[in-house]
Order: sequence, then structure tokens, then C-alpha cells
Amino acid sequence: MKKNKLYLVIISAILSLVFTNANSVNAAIVTPQVNAKAGLIVEQKTGQVLADKNGNQKLPIASVSKLIVIYMVEEALKTGQLNQHQIVKISPELAKFSQDTHVANVPLSVDRDYTVKELMEMALLPSSNAAAMALADLVCGSQDTYYQKANELLDSWGIADAKIVSSSGLRNGDLSSFSNPKLSKDTQNQLSARQVAIIAKKLLDEYPQVQEITQLKTTSVQDINGVPQVIKNTDKLLDNTEYKFTGLKTGVAPDNSQNFVGITKLKGKKVITVVLNSKQKDEEFQDTISLLNQTKDNIRKAHISAKKIKSNNAENGYYYLISKNEDYFTSSNESVKVTDFEAEKVKGNDFPIEKDAKLASGELSFSKESDNDFIQKPERIHFVAEKKVNKANDFIIWWRNFAKSL
Repeated sequence: MKKNKLYLVIISAILSLVFTNANSVNAAIVTPQVNAKAGLIVEQKTGQVLADKNGNQKLPIASVSKLIVIYMVEEALKTGQLNQHQIVKISPELAKFSQDTHVANVPLSVDRDYTVKELMEMALLPSSNAAAMALADLVCGSQDTYYQKANELLDSWGIADAKIVSSSGLRNGDLSSFSNPKLSKDTQNQLSARQVAIIAKKLLDEYPQVQEITQLKTTSVQDINGVPQVIKNTDKLLDNTEYKFTGLKTGVAPDNSQNFVGITKLKGKKVITVVLNSKQKDEEFQDTISLLNQTKDNIRKAHISAKKIKSNNAENGYYYLISKNEDYFTSSNESVKVTDFEAEKVKGNDFPIEKDAKLASGELSFSKESDNDFIQKPERIHFVAEKKVNKANDFIIWWRNFAKSL
């Protein structure tokens, strides 16, 4: 019996080790060396993970949390529930909170009006906690309702284990009268770099206009006395000359670890960068550039070959379909394969086929496992007509069908 128990303990330990290691494996093309606890680069369109260090580790995300409320505001703007110039009144409780310099950096007043756009600029540029909370109240009615809606939203995106407890990203204990007495003072929003990338991708895919704000280096708003004041963007990579950033959001965790989510281009394609918990001030920006440089040196562009479709009704007896997303990233110069390819049946009365007409779809497939890493299941790739395809004349169509029947 003792031997059996010993065997069970050993087997259990081995299985635990195996599964622990399996969960920590990074399948991305590049495993970068950066000082931050976690770093990630994702190609925006496909969600392909190009670089990953500890991408699944949950870490404090601080003010990066504000991207969630900004998404909700953009959604409300799209549906007409809000408009950018709509006036928002600040409650006395929130105004008092905003004037506490320990937790706020842009004082708000009950005596003046703020527009939705102004509050968005305050929340995104200098990372105003009170502005984010005001927006959360606006779209959800209260902070508590916001937490519920935020978690439901993330769950719908496949982030099922999120526990958002602050619209601003502050710890529960720093929320003063807005804190939840049922939670410890150290409770805070924690997500993995991959989960943060999903949030950023959703925001950028659906509401790319948010970059009109996030790429601003400064803007002007009125202070509590109605005097115009300049507020600055905390994103220092807007000045970077090597990579052109158009945002997105910084965040400082309670232990002073630094976070940054960015949107830029790598080899001509838009990528989302995520750095969580860099050790020193401004190191999140250095880590981001290091991430990009290491990734750039280790990826190649590969193309999807055109698909030749035979058709007796086509003028030349065939036509070509191409992928509009012209190239993809790989770890080598391998060609990109497409699985589960489905082409529409084009009948004679469907001709002529216009250029760029969508006629097929398929799923990306790379020969190397590391190249097949996506933050979520990738969308199907669409194929379109390479050029206009005219219909063959009736005699040629008859002859082709006759010859095929022989």
C-alpha cells in the first residue's frame, strides 16, 4: 500500500510538472528577451502572435483598464446613445475624488460642463482616473453596474476569468468612497498580455478612430476655474522616429511597475504591442522598442499563392483568386498554406466576374507550429478575383462541355 501511494505521489508530481510546463510554453515565432515580466506583439488583422514572453501570466494592468470603458463609450457613440459633444455633469463625490492628488491628476468640478470627447481625452492622454469613472457612470449608470457589464463584455470576447473591479485601474483600496468593502484593499484588475491584446484588437478593429485621440501629444481642456490648461499624453513613443506609433495606453501599477499597450507598424503591417510590469519608469517604452527590434530581425513575409479555378464559362477557361491581405509573417520564407478552402460555384449567368469579387475563403496554415499561434481563432481569409473575368462565347462553352463529356 505504501509503495502504491508513493507511485501515485510520483506520477502526480510528474503530471503536474508536465502540465505546468505545457501552459508556460510560448508558441510564438519569437521568444523575446526584455526586462518586463510580460511582452507580446500581435499582428492586428489576423491576431497572429509574433513575439511572446509570459503572455499568459496574469499581472496588474492599472490604467490600461481604461481601454475597456473607452470601448463601451465608442460603442454607445456608434449606436447613437451618446454623442461626442454631449454634456456630462460631475457628481460632488466624484469631483472630490478627482481633487485628491494621491489618486487623481486632472481635477474636475461640479460647476462646469464637460463633453464626452473631453472626458475621453482626459482618460486616454494624462490617464485621468476620475474621467474614466465619469464615463463608466455615463454608459452604465454606476460603477458597480460598469464592473458587471465590463466582465460580461470580456467574457463575450473569450476572456472568461476576468474580474474587473475598477474602471480606472486603481486598486480597490485607492478608490476611497468608491471602494468595495467586500474586497481587500489590494484587489486590482489583473489580465494577461494576451488578454490585453484581445481588448486592444477589439477596440482598434471596430473603432479605429480612437487613434485620433491617442496619437495627440497634447490637448487643451478647461480646469476647475474655467481656465484652459494643456494636458499631455503619457505615451512617450509618439516621438519615436523608428516606429510610428498612434497610441494606445500607458499604466502604472501600485508597485510602480510600468505598462504600455501600443499600435504601430512592423514591416508595413499594423501590430499591437503589449508590455506589462516593466521595472523602472519609462522602461516600458524601452522594452517595447526592444520587442519590436527582436521581432523584426526574426520574421519574414510570406505570400499566399493565387488559386487557379477552372471554369468552362470563363473566357480563358480559368481565373485566379488571390488573398487581399497580401502577405503574412512567418519564421522563414515558407509559403502560407490555406486549409478548408471553400470556393463559390460560379454559374454562366454570374459572368462577368468583377475584380475583387469575393469568391472563396479558407483558414491560414503554416508548416511550423510556432507560426500558427493566434490570440484567438483567426478569421477566415477571403479570396477575391484577381481581375475582371469575362464570359466565354456560347460556342466555346459548348465545345468545352462536349470535350469534357468524352
